[in-house]
Amino acid sequence: MTKKQNWSKDGKLLGHIGKETDGQKHYNQIISYAIKNEKNELSDGNTIIKCKTWLNRYKKKLDEEIQKAGLVDVFKNMGENWVMNHAKALESIEPILVEWSLQWKIHISSKQNKSFLEQLGNANGITTKELFSGKYGNNVTEIMTSMMEKIK
Repeated sequence: MTKKQNWSKDGKLLGHIGKETDGQKHYNQIISYAIKNEKNELSDGNTIIKCKTWLNRYKKKLDEEIQKAGLVDVFKNMGENWVMNHAKALESIEPILVEWSLQWKIHISSKQNKSFLEQLGNANGITTKELFSGKYGNNVTEIMTSMMEKIK
């Protein structure tokens, strides 16, 4: 079972049911990374693009899927329980967006001024300051080991 939102009858989010799939984890990671690192890059194996460009493509894909699914009116309606209705509508097209995002990976560039270790840490939501604070260790091996354990 995939992770789904659980709502009360009056439209309040109660939490989630089910377990997040690997696809959903990847989808959330890519979106979070792109939002936080607009100047960094993503790659589909052939093309390397800036995260900002990817976010524009994501928005276009999202708009296309909303159109295809006939959900435009749902997003125009701000009536009662609109948050729940919008969230359920987005959740209904999420599998398509998850599948689309699976082709994209974080691109670690040798042209950036950041070290490979910093880029890898940043790609996994760890700030440079936090990475070198000693929290993950005091040498490259310790940091890499700790970082890999964190992202499992």
